Amino acid sequence: MDSTSERTQSEKKSVAFDPSMTASDVKHEEAVMAVLAENTGKVLDTEDADVDTWQGRRIGRIKLPLMVDAKWRKWWDLLVCVILLYVATVSIFVICFYGILWIDSPLFWLERCIDIVWITDIVLNFLTSYQRGDSTWEMSLRKCALRYLFGWCTVDVVSTVPWDIIGFTQEGEDASYWQILRLLRLLRLLKMSKLVRVVESSKLLVRVEVFFCVKYALLRICLLVIGALFVAHWVACLFYFFAFVQIGIPGVVTWIDDLADASNNFEFYVASLYFSVYTITTIGYGDVTPNTTIERIYTTIIMLMGAAIFAYLLSNVNALVSDLNVQGAQYRLIMDQLSDYASSRQLDPQIHFKVRQYFKQIYRNSQLVSSDDVVLDSMTPELRCEVTIAVYGPLVQKVEWFKDIDHRILGRLCTVVEQRTFSPNEHVYLDGDEPTGIYVIIHGSVSHFGANGRIVGESHDAEVFGIENVVLGRKRDATAITNGYVNTLFIERNRVLEALESSGQYDAIVHEEVQRLWKQAVIIAQEHAHFLHLANELYRFVKCLEQSQVDPSRAFTLMRERKKSKSLKAFFAQLAEEVSIPAEGDTDRDSEDSIFDQPTSEQRRRSQIDELRDKLRSSQLVLLECLEKLNDLES
Repeated sequence: MDSTSERTQSEKKSVAFDPSMTASDVKHEEAVMAVLAENTGKVLDTEDADVDTWQGRRIGRIKLPLMVDAKWRKWWDLLVCVILLYVATVSIFVICFYGILWIDSPLFWLERCIDIVWITDIVLNFLTSYQRGDSTWEMSLRKCALRYLFGWCTVDVVSTVPWDIIGFTQEGEDASYWQILRLLRLLRLLKMSKLVRVVESSKLLVRVEVFFCVKYALLRICLLVIGALFVAHWVACLFYFFAFVQIGIPGVVTWIDDLADASNNFEFYVASLYFSVYTITTIGYGDVTPNTTIERIYTTIIMLMGAAIFAYLLSNVNALVSDLNVQGAQYRLIMDQLSDYASSRQLDPQIHFKVRQYFKQIYRNSQLVSSDDVVLDSMTPELRCEVTIAVYGPLVQKVEWFKDIDHRILGRLCTVVEQRTFSPNEHVYLDGDEPTGIYVIIHGSVSHFGANGRIVGESHDAEVFGIENVVLGRKRDATAITNGYVNTLFIERNRVLEALESSGQYDAIVHEEVQRLWKQAVIIAQEHAHFLHLANELYRFVKCLEQSQVDPSRAFTLMRERKKSKSLKAFFAQLAEEVSIPAEGDTDRDSEDSIFDQPTSEQRRRSQIDELRDKLRSSQLVLLECLEKLNDLES
């Protein structure tokens, strides 16, 4: 092949895999490219092929034979499919119920227009190429014409003959036989396979399944129901037709004659459809019965066909319905296995109930991990990456480090995330645990408790928690407990570090984490100095009380007022006005000359001094905790 054709092929390949195209468009372009592939050695595009490389005939600007994949041919096939739908619904009703149409009827001229389209389609079929068994296209016009001539040509020609016009000239009993010949026009229904082929090539059902998220089993059930309705409609029309053609024959009484309460075609059609449905479904009430031999023969054939159709529909619908709820079947299987396990292990009923509620919540959220694994494992790595980005990408990007991360790194990260579901009041992690990863809440809320058991924060939907200390690997400094059922997205610490290193953010984030820890160290050091100063002052104050007869209640009052003052200096200045506090080193001197507001008994004074000493010990314990935290930060 020359360079021009090679360039054409490469251009088409680039178009076929354009990222802006939808999946169905890509598949269609791939199918066209398969036809134009170089290994066929026969075909080029019907519109862009060079004259020198075209191996068929050429009449002016028309290249023969015609290609099935030409754009105009697809529109023509769509028109033929619309006509087939008309024949399957309206035309059969007109032929069976209206008899011979006269030229003053609009339906007569509509039938003639359909005949013109059908004749044109016959001519085009003689000139259309076909695909051989080795996936190459036949380019010999003679072979294409012969294949159609010995194939569908006879059916198309016979069904196109205007038998209703020929019936104009017939009278008497011969007219009935000519009316029977009108059924030959219904041979067009045999080409319903063409309608199926066009629907499949256009990916119509796939588009419906994708755009509306319809399960394939439900779509198949709908198609089976539509097919059953078509069959019931055809059987009803023909049941009326075989009785109608016998009207007027001496001595013949049809079921139409016995149906006295029907006076128009609509009522006759309802009666025929009623007979058709109860015959196909094998119910057979028998209130509408065949009377003549022709009617009985027809009914016998329909009963045999109806039994087969009913059995086919019943078996297929039963199988498809069972496939509609795969997760439901899996859930029931798990529940049965759980009941057997609880019975054999004599599991406590409360624990058994808790486990069942957990699985019920997972099923309600449609997050059976096994089904996700089956779907994702069946995909190629690139396709799996695209799907996981679409599903998990928005949640992963809730982490501040991954908001503007490269698309490829985000894809690798999304393929390794896990979905984890927690039951109510369950510990996600404990204070002091090693950081294993980051959590993003999909649904639910989590409370965070500090070392003292108090709530220090809460996380809700689409929020991130557990991100602290992940980079530096420091132990958790809080406990996370769920508030009800919580569904989360979990990213392992190793995966997080790999993503940060790949994106070049690792050093900057480590620097930020060190700065944050340094700020915490400064705050803790300030608190340490604050408590140490307060402890020294309280110690001096206690020594003073032990050597005097001061009512400690006054000191406690001043201590409570300390909370309102701005500094320790103001507190001790106010205290000095009431109590004489000796300087450091003078605490052993006699302080009996001091004057107090309300002297108390020795026993009460000693008990209150002991209480104050306990408060001092508590403050020292706080200082020790602060020192431990400071040592951790320094290490």
